Amino acid sequence: MATARLTPKPLPADIRLMNATAALLAAVAVLALGAAALGWLARQPVFAVAAIKVEGEVTRNSVSTIRANALPRLAGNFFTLDLARSKQAFEAVPWVRAAVVRRIWPNRLAVQLEEHRPAALWRSGSDSDEATEKLVNTHGEVFEANLGDVEDDELPTLQGPEGSSAPMLAMWARLSPLFLPLDARRIRLLKAPRAARKPRRAAAREAAP
Repeated sequence: MATARLTPKPLPADIRLMNATAALLAAVAVLALGAAALGWLARQPVFAVAAIKVEGEVTRNSVSTIRANALPRLAGNFFTLDLARSKQAFEAVPWVRAAVVRRIWPNRLAVQLEEHRPAALWRSGSDSDEATEKLVNTHGEVFEANLGDVEDDELPTLQGPEGSSAPMLAMWARLSPLFLPLDARRIRLLKAPRAARKPRRAAAREAAP
């Protein structure tokens, strides 16, 4: 004797909507609880930055000096620390050209440093007393540092408009073999601002009666 199979009746639309809403609210609650738990966990003292490992070039500054200069600018723990701002904090230390900062689980930082290597003195401004002396590194970048820390006392002096340090350093590299017999300290390579330079033909026309 065959038995008839009963097909369940579909739930009314309002019941299905209520079930879907309840499932959605439950999922949102679980996510909110998870986020709160993670936030609480991230704020625990165990994740406060406890040590900073400094690697790379540290000939100009001691590790303790680097830490003392950078630490006041660091904010946050292992999870919340902004690596871009941390990079800027270390690059603000004198003689530091570039820094790479990475996290080491669970509460440490590792910092790889590259230092400036002076290639020339840089004199900004004009020949007036307002001109200031800085340094140019081997990449043609101007940077500020204590000139008394420079061991090489035979660096040439470059002077020019803002942004011209790299091409002037390249020009000095081409011309320096010509000045080998001379004292580099007495050599100053000067580039006048564009507005102060006039084409020879224009100058000749102005000079003509």
